[in-house]
Amino acid sequence: MYNVNGFAIRTDKQLSVTVFGSLSNGNSAARIIGSYPGSVEHIVDPGYAEIWIEETSKGAGEVTMAILPWGAKVELDDDRHDKVLVRVNGKVVKVIEIANADDKKRGGIEDAMNDYADSVSDFIREHNIGWEAGRKVADKLDDSTGRKNRPTKPVQ
Repeated sequence: MYNVNGFAIRTDKQLSVTVFGSLSNGNSAARIIGSYPGSVEHIVDPGYAEIWIEETSKGAGEVTMAILPWGAKVELDDDRHDKVLVRVNGKVVKVIEIANADDKKRGGIEDAMNDYADSVSDFIREHNIGWEAGRKVADKLDDSTGRKNRPTKPVQ
C-alpha cells in the first residue's frame, strides 16, 4: 500500500480513526484485521493505539495497472493514548497524532487529506504512470479534497 495517511479524533473515551491509502493495482485488496485496544492484545501496553491492515492480492486474473484509493474507519474505546500506529502486513507505515474533538485548532483532517493528495500526485510523477490514468486518480482526489491535483501532461 502506498501513500498511507489518516486522522484520529477522540471524543470522550471514544477514538475515531480513519485511514486511507493507495492500492498498487486493481488486483489488490485491503481490510482492517485488528486494533489495539480491541482485538489485538499486548502483555504490556505499548503506549499507543494500533490499526492492523492486511493487504492481499485477489488472485489471478486481469490486473489494471492503476493505483486505487482505499480507506476505512474504525472506532476504538481508548482514552489514554496520544498516537495511533498504522501497520500494513505487520510493518509500521504511519504514526497518527490523536486530536481531541474539542480542540480549537484541529487541522489534522485537512492536513491529512492534503498530504495524501500531494503524495499521490508525487507517486504518479515518480512512477511515470500514464497521463490519462494519473488524471483519473487526480479527478477522484479533487472530489475528496476540493483541490486541483493535476499531473502535468508530459512533453513529447
